[in-house]
Amino acid sequence: MDRTTCDILAEIAPKGYLFEPTAEKLRQVLNDIIDEYELDHATVLASLARLSAAYVYQLQRNIDDAHGKQVMKDSFNTFFEAFLEYSKDVDLRQQQEEKTLNERLERN
Repeated sequence: MDRTTCDILAEIAPKGYLFEPTAEKLRQVLNDIIDEYELDHATVLASLARLSAAYVYQLQRNIDDAHGKQVMKDSFNTFFEAFLEYSKDVDLRQQQEEKTLNERLERN
């Protein structure tokens, strides 16, 4: 059974009070670093990939069996894809809302 983005995010929603403020603090610090070093997009992505891989590996080190290590890696990839899809959906909704608002303003 394939899980949808909504299913995946609903499963982790109870922990949102932990990961949302954590992610926001990391985002703010990352933005400061990006500005300080004037990083390009490729360097930002490479930095995030390196950091993520290091943390996934660190968590995998605490797991003895290969299947468990694969589950850890797959979980990261699943969360990554779900949050990427969620971000696209939010962006599309915002664009649609702006378009609707502009159409209303033009009619009045």
